[in-house]
Amino acid sequence: MPTPLHLTIAARIKSRREALGLNQSALANAAGVSRSAATQWELGLTSPSFEKTVLLSELLECSPEWLAFGSKPVEQANGNQHLQLPNVTHGGAHRDGPKSFSLDADFIASFLGSCESFEHLATATVEKNDFAPHFIAGDRLLVRTQGWVLGLDGFYLINGSKSHRLVQIRYFGSEEALLTFAVNCGPVTQKLALGDFKIVAHVCALLGRSRLI
Repeated sequence: MPTPLHLTIAARIKSRREALGLNQSALANAAGVSRSAATQWELGLTSPSFEKTVLLSELLECSPEWLAFGSKPVEQANGNQHLQLPNVTHGGAHRDGPKSFSLDADFIASFLGSCESFEHLATATVEKNDFAPHFIAGDRLLVRTQGWVLGLDGFYLINGSKSHRLVQIRYFGSEEALLTFAVNCGPVTQKLALGDFKIVAHVCALLGRSRLI
């Protein structure tokens, strides 16, 4: 059974498509997906990825935050500020894709505290099922590549052998930190000296999920 959240997203996609006089085939072609994929979105069986949500908001002439969460007015106001956020690689082999995303500033602000700035923000895509259900493959993260507060517990991207690795840090000491890694057999927690790893980015929020779990 689809969850209420995805039923709501489904209803918003369908209502905007019908309001613009588009059929499912036209929307699917414009979004670069099959008609069956568009049908599944509207039935609430699957949800569009973060990238497709942004694209759909343009095609359906609405704001991405309204389409994703129903939290903003339908109309996309002219002249809204957009931020060009770089995309950093995370998990496994490098995946070709967009180097950056242009996102509505109000959409980004909805994930940040009122006093947080837009400086040093980026996006990252989770390519492995790390820390499910917190993060799964396909999740789009909002991260800060500089300016985080050392000692703040949370999820981070750190340097890995092939790309940045997602870890959870629960404790920062003066010389060491307690890190939890996701591995095949489950989470593994260990203490590492601060000099033994480099933080690439702090995870601020989950922007979008590409599929249900």
